[in-house]
Amino acid sequence: MVSNFLTMVDQQMRSHWTVAHYARYLGLSVDRLTSAVQRATGQMPLALIHARIIAEARQMIENSGLQIAEISAHLGFDDPAYFSRFFKRLGGKSPRQYRQEAAMGQVRDDGSYAAWP
Repeated sequence: MVSNFLTMVDQQMRSHWTVAHYARYLGLSVDRLTSAVQRATGQMPLALIHARIIAEARQMIENSGLQIAEISAHLGFDDPAYFSRFFKRLGGKSPRQYRQEAAMGQVRDDGSYAAWP
């Protein structure tokens, strides 16, 4: 169930599904999904969804020549300013700052999603 959730997050993160949408798709209640995900990962489903979006954004910022607005659109954000606020709130720095630090080799990797259960 949790691995199905994580797979769906990878597939649908650009659609910005709610936790309720994932639960409905998986045929579960929100409470059941939340409890299973929290037991297996130690995190709430929404936190995992947001972390996956941030990880994808970081990868794109580091490895593509796309502008921040293009990355924002690619990740399903209608407003690049909202994407920048989202990124800064969860990532601690603006996408522009992150790109500058990544270019100078100052970005530290906080983990990989390859280690997800």
